[in-house]
Amino acid sequence: HAAVIGACDSARSGDRIPRMIRQGRNIINYEVHCPLTDGVMTTTQLAGLIAKDIVQFNVDAYFVDCTNGWGVVDLLHDMGFKQVVRGVVFSETKSLLEPNRFVNKRSEMMVAVRDWFETDEPSIPDDDALHVDITAIPEPKETAAGKLYIVPKDKIKEQLGMSPDLMDTLALTFAFPVRYNEGSKTIQKKDANKVTKKSSSLKTFRRVSQRASNANHVTRINIFGG
Repeated sequence: HAAVIGACDSARSGDRIPRMIRQGRNIINYEVHCPLTDGVMTTTQLAGLIAKDIVQFNVDAYFVDCTNGWGVVDLLHDMGFKQVVRGVVFSETKSLLEPNRFVNKRSEMMVAVRDWFETDEPSIPDDDALHVDITAIPEPKETAAGKLYIVPKDKIKEQLGMSPDLMDTLALTFAFPVRYNEGSKTIQKKDANKVTKKSSSLKTFRRVSQRASNANHVTRINIFGG
């Protein structure tokens, strides 16, 4: 059995706030709060939604982006989820699993997502917004010291026309290895309409991203080296 892993990109002011649940090769659920249409979400509200995710999906580990503060994580720890919830800072280096290979945590997680698509035949929701975010992440570059890094998020946001929050959330589900809790239930996927690697997911991502680029007049950057 695969561990059930949750993640949330708590985002900067005005950006989307996605929450995602992944089990092995499947993204089994994700929800997005958009401040522009849904209103401002407080720290307490977000902590409550994450707590609901943890209980509903019997999550083994839940990773939260703490780049802009630890308030959500602190609240969840106070609510009794300290053994499940862990904060992650994308720019950090101390928690790297392979410090000799990557510049920071963000680069390590993004490459893990790329490898997941190439080797694990993932199944993801057939959703244009998610596809566009995923295809917006360029191939890693290499420093003079031979370490891999991904261009800064602000650069991607500038070229894409919006912040790749959904991709960041997916990347968070790869922050650290998670062991399956024997007491957890196997969760059924909510929607059988998926895009898998067997059905040429990367080709589909390119098509979806190109269509979105044409519609929104944004510049599309390199898609997984394609």
